[in-house]
Amino acid sequence: MEGFIVDPRKSGPEEFERGMRDVKLVFAINHTMPYTEEYDKLVKELFAGKIGEGSRVLPPLNLVCADQVTIGNNVLIMGGSLMMSRGGRKWPRWPP
Repeated sequence: MEGFIVDPRKSGPEEFERGMRDVKLVFAINHTMPYTEEYDKLVKELFAGKIGEGSRVLPPLNLVCADQVTIGNNVLIMGGSLMMSRGGRKWPRWPP
């Protein structure tokens, strides 16, 4: 997979709107009771439906570009997680 560098100074209006959508949904998720229909609906919307059956994401949550994240079946993501899926520099293999 080819890497790329993300320069937030060159973000367009579409990226800004997507970022604002994520911020608002994450705020709502972090202030909604988990294991409720309302909570599950917000999580599904945040991840653009790409969350598998039996999977749970617990608050508090922090992330960037949630619509680019895919979560498989029966996954538990504990509270306090940070997800970033924007892309970025391709790093050399480690250890060198």
